[in-house]
Amino acid sequence: STESPGGPWRLLAKIVAPRFSRKEYVLEQPKPGRWLKIEVLSNYGDPSYTEINELEAYGEAVGSPPQQPKADGVYQTNYGVLMLRVKGDRFEGCYDLDSGYVYGKTDGRVFDMNWIEHGGEEKGTALLVLSSDGSINGLWYENDIMKGPWFGNKAPGARIDCTPEATAKSVGFARDAQAWN
Repeated sequence: STESPGGPWRLLAKIVAPRFSRKEYVLEQPKPGRWLKIEVLSNYGDPSYTEINELEAYGEAVGSPPQQPKADGVYQTNYGVLMLRVKGDRFEGCYDLDSGYVYGKTDGRVFDMNWIEHGGEEKGTALLVLSSDGSINGLWYENDIMKGPWFGNKAPGARIDCTPEATAKSVGFARDAQAWN
């Protein structure tokens, strides 16, 4: 699709992948597109499993890249409301669920995050990515074990009952106040 991640879709190819082996396919003519959708129509009759081990798609950028949205703000996520504040390559924030504090490094799109809750007794990491549509998507970890997805959309009107300053203090994190002034 050239319009949105939901389509409309244009068929580029129908490919039959050999069972248990590798298949490379090159389009006869380059086609413009931004989103690629793969549909598996058959899996050689297995009642339970379908697997694509690796998929690579290559192309050339055409025109200007989409404007990257600002990450600062409030998001409604699958774990409640999350607020992020970005300054340079650093960020901090807080979320209402379990009075959590987040901080870490970012390039403005990828957030390498640390989270702390319950007075510092629970902590872990997360990796969130800011999409061009302003949504965030990623995974969170505790004790180096992936626990689940963390995703949401910007919610400018959402109410959040925390500030990074107070939440950092409540979880026992000594934040660098000078870096945020």
